[in-house]
Amino acid sequence: MLHVVLWKWVQPGFREKYTHDHVNALADAIKKNMVGEKFRIICVTDDPSMINMDVDVYPLWTDHSTTPNISGKHLPSCYRRLRIFDPATQKDMGIAEGDRIMSMDLDTAITGNLVPVVRRNERWVGWAVRGTRHIRVFNGSLFMFTARDFSELWTEFDPKVSPAQALAGGFCGSDQGWLSFKLARRTDCAGWHYPQVLSYPRECSRHQVLPNGSAIVCFHGKRKPWHPDVQRISPWVVKHWRIPDAVQNQQRSA
Repeated sequence: MLHVVLWKWVQPGFREKYTHDHVNALADAIKKNMVGEKFRIICVTDDPSMINMDVDVYPLWTDHSTTPNISGKHLPSCYRRLRIFDPATQKDMGIAEGDRIMSMDLDTAITGNLVPVVRRNERWVGWAVRGTRHIRVFNGSLFMFTARDFSELWTEFDPKVSPAQALAGGFCGSDQGWLSFKLARRTDCAGWHYPQVLSYPRECSRHQVLPNGSAIVCFHGKRKPWHPDVQRISPWVVKHWRIPDAVQNQQRSA
């Protein structure tokens, strides 16, 4: 069983506000491109209202919510997401031992068949990219692992020590810095690569057509798939990112 985990919370002072529309649009695209797979979608959130009923919701925890991004206080802090590696939390979310967990950012466009993306047998698969100081780092926008594995990513994280430790090792970002510090140099951790998973700012923003075989485009950075200027510059975004009809998708009330 695959559990696709999405995240939505309000982060004061951050330039982008994520809403139920972003959850519903991504969930709808996942469902359309995951034909034949057994899966469920879970949104960990501080506000479940208006999220479609076919998305399970789980209350957002406060652990590490005040730990600033070591790479810059103006950047988003996602250390709280590390609790997804806690076996007790997984169990409470209805995730059984041996199940697969895929974490995906909301600023993601699904552009093709997801079945080859999720049919990977490695204990860990992350979006592998070249870093500024390392040949491989894992971007936090997308990763997948086996439930109950890698619990040390949660238990060994110390908010007073671990962020600086990761940064000193040449791994930037909040949770992704810690994930890369612990996993990027391990030979038993695999990665998705071009063109299956793409970076919008690095690989797509200047192109009118996506490369063959693309399945996921990550909009890490300032530009998001719902921004009008992005949809104007990259017309293919309109085809792959759209808000589903609320009339056909029953939503939760506040």
